[in-house]
Amino acid sequence: MYANQFCRFLYLNPKIQSFCTDMVSHVLEGSWVVCWNFFSNKFKGCRHDNLATHLCPCGYLGSDRCRCTPDMVRRYRDRISGPLLDRIDLQVQVQAVPSRDLVSGVRGGECSAAVRQRVIAARRRQQQRQGVVNGQLDARQVKRHCTLNTAQQAFMAAAIERLHLSARAFHRVLKVARTIADLAGADGIETAHLGEALGYRFSRE
Repeated sequence: MYANQFCRFLYLNPKIQSFCTDMVSHVLEGSWVVCWNFFSNKFKGCRHDNLATHLCPCGYLGSDRCRCTPDMVRRYRDRISGPLLDRIDLQVQVQAVPSRDLVSGVRGGECSAAVRQRVIAARRRQQQRQGVVNGQLDARQVKRHCTLNTAQQAFMAAAIERLHLSARAFHRVLKVARTIADLAGADGIETAHLGEALGYRFSRE
């Protein structure tokens, strides 16, 4: 586990005892973290956490090198507890870079500089609107700044029932949708933003 004032990166290994992975959920919730090893280290919890894990026991799911059966993959993923997943806002599967692109150095997609400018603009919009970034909104502020119209309320009510969202997950989806809207330069949350936020939350399969 590595930590600093701004960002924390954790590698989650479902092969270890499940109670160890469950401890990560407490790490994500608290503002202070005590890490026990040969010494006891206490450090201030940060605002941004990144977790990484393999999609299957061998780590090669989706390639010819993978020898895992569907049952092995299911049992491997089931070791990641629901409470932990409930605290993860964005689940993104990262594919390996094709060997041809790796050798040629070809890069696709939007350049980092352009993305950085959009992020800066979105954060500035959030600060001007509510005084903090979206990730720091409490439940009262979410209700004020992440308003939904009647159709969107019905959309989210159906999603809560179908996906069994907790109250925590519901508020996190709203904050992610608000962020997506800010990145797009939209004044308010649109149904497409809600759908995208839900898609990020359930992209494991």
